[in-house]
Amino acid sequence: MIQANKAVAAAVLSAICAWAAGGDEQIKLAPRYVDSRGGFSICPPEGCDRTRDLSPLRLVSWRKRDEKTKAIAWTLTVMRASEGKAQVDLNAYAERLKTKLRQKENFEVEAAKVVKLAGREAIDLSGVTLGRLRVWTRQAWVQTAPGKFLIVKLTGPGHMKSQLDAICDEVMPTLQIIEPGVAQSRREANLAKGEALLALMTEEQLSGMVNTKPQWFLFHQGDKYLGFMKVVEYAARWEDLKGLEIKTYVSVKLAGSGSEMLARQVMFTTADRQTERWLRTMWTANGAAQMKPIGREEGLKHKDIITCTVVAGGSVKTRTLQVPQGNMPVYLPRAMNSLMWRVMDLRNTGGCAFAVYNTRANAFDMRTLTVVGPERIELDGKQTDTIRVTDQFAEDAGAEMTWLDKKGFLIRAERGDLVITAAERNDVLEHFPKAEEIVNKMDQ
Repeated sequence: MIQANKAVAAAVLSAICAWAAGGDEQIKLAPRYVDSRGGFSICPPEGCDRTRDLSPLRLVSWRKRDEKTKAIAWTLTVMRASEGKAQVDLNAYAERLKTKLRQKENFEVEAAKVVKLAGREAIDLSGVTLGRLRVWTRQAWVQTAPGKFLIVKLTGPGHMKSQLDAICDEVMPTLQIIEPGVAQSRREANLAKGEALLALMTEEQLSGMVNTKPQWFLFHQGDKYLGFMKVVEYAARWEDLKGLEIKTYVSVKLAGSGSEMLARQVMFTTADRQTERWLRTMWTANGAAQMKPIGREEGLKHKDIITCTVVAGGSVKTRTLQVPQGNMPVYLPRAMNSLMWRVMDLRNTGGCAFAVYNTRANAFDMRTLTVVGPERIELDGKQTDTIRVTDQFAEDAGAEMTWLDKKGFLIRAERGDLVITAAERNDVLEHFPKAEEIVNKMDQ
C-alpha cells in the first residue's frame, strides 16, 4: 500500500488487527519475527507484548501478561553472548556453563543436554533461579559463529514449569539462523538503491508528483466495511521553505463499542529532506459531534536532528534523535512515504530500502519496498491489471501485500484479514454518509 497511508492508519488499525491471546490448553504461535541484523527469526507465542533493542546483547523480548491483573506472567528473550573462542565440545562447555550461571546469575541448572536446534548444535538448559522468588528458567545456547552464541530464554514462576516447558517445546524448534553475510549484502544493496532514488529528488520533481485530486480508501473485512481514509496532497510552504504537504484522515469502527477511532495527520517535507514536520491527532468518537481527544504526536526534523513530542494519557514526553549520516544517509520523511512507488521502476522486479523514524522506539527502522511483478486481480467483479509489490515496515515486520496501478497508486492492500481498497468519493459516502462531515470536524 502507499506508505504514508499505511503509516497513518497503523496506530488506528492496531485495535482491529490485534490477535487475542490463546488459552493455556493450546499453545498458538504468532507470525514469524525476523531480525536480519540480529541474525535470526523465530515464532513467539500469540498474545504477547514485544520490546526491541533493549541493550547491545539483549535483542528482543516478549512478555505475556495475566489477562485480569495485567501483571507479567512470563518473559521470552533472545540474547547474544560472546565467549571469546569457539567451543568445539559443547558437552564439556555445558558443564562449565552450569558453573558460570550458578556463580553469576544464581541459576541452578537441573538439566542440561546438547541438542540440534536451527540446524546446529545447541545446549538446552533448564532449572531454577534462586532469590526472593523461585523463577523457573529454560534457555538454549546456539553457537552461531566461533565463540558467538544466540540464546533463547524463557523465565516464569516455578508453579508454571510444566506450561512454560511446553511453550519452549513449541517455540524453540521455530528458531532459524540467518547468515549475516547474505542478510547484510541484501540490506546494503537495497539501501543503495533507495539512496540513489532520493539523490534525484528535486523541488521540481517533488511538486510534479502532487496528486491534486483527493484520494479515498475503504477498509473492510470480508463484506463488512470498517472505515475509510481520505488523502490530500498539495505544494506548500513552511517558514519560507518550499515543499510538499500531505493530509490524511482516518475513521475506523472499534469492534464491539459502537464508536470510532479517528486520526488526522499533516506531514510536510522539503525536497532535500533537511526540514520535515508532522502533526498527528487522534480521537475516539460517537459520530462527528462527539469527539474526545486521546493523543497527539508532533515531530520536527531540522538537518540531522529529530525532535518528537507525544501527548497521551495526561503525560507529555519529548525526545530527540540524531540522524547518523555516515551509515544511514537514506532517511525518508513521512510525507515522502507515499511518493516512492511513483518514482520506482515498477517494470522491473527488485527492492529498495530507506531509514524511517519509529516514534515508539525513538529509533530508526529500515523500510523495504519490493516490486514482485505484474498481476491481474479481480476488483469489483472485473479483471484488473496491477503491479504486485510488498512493503516491509521494518526488518522484524512481515511484508504487506499491495497492488498498484502502473503509475504507483494504490489499488488494493491486505493486512491480515483487513483489506484496503481505493474508492471513489461517492462509494465512501454510500457506506459512510457522514464521511465528509467527520473529515471537516477533524480539521476544526
